[in-house]
Amino acid sequence: LIFKDERIVNYFELRIWVRVSEDFRLKRVIKAIIEAASRHPCEDMDLEPLQVRLRDLLRRKRYLLVLDDVWIDEPESWSQLKYVLLSCDDAKGSFILVTTRLPKTVAASMGTVPPHELPVLSDNDCWEIFKHRAFGQNEVEQVGLVSTG
Repeated sequence: LIFKDERIVNYFELRIWVRVSEDFRLKRVIKAIIEAASRHPCEDMDLEPLQVRLRDLLRRKRYLLVLDDVWIDEPESWSQLKYVLLSCDDAKGSFILVTTRLPKTVAASMGTVPPHELPVLSDNDCWEIFKHRAFGQNEVEQVGLVSTG
């Protein structure tokens, strides 16, 4: 993954990965960002103290924030989060990357650059990923799985 690439690790002081999915409640997302950035549980609190905590955590730090699997199509919710994040970007060079299955809808509601759509993986590529995850570096072919796969 690029997220773990040495150049990325060296460039960004903080690397934060948050899975968003369909539940884009601002308070939940900010709390998840705080927990991922600090690597500590975040106590439950109101939205305003959470925003202050996030600003304090990110202030003067160059960060990479990956918001994974975003389904939001409400510009106002994204605007609130974007406002908090942009108010922390005094280190300059921070980057927010959004992954989604709804590229046109999400990009339009977020007001971002045009989406970069990835092609669908081929059956062979899917099989290679599965083999690597299931069997690691072992090159042993599982005949039953190969004929099924």
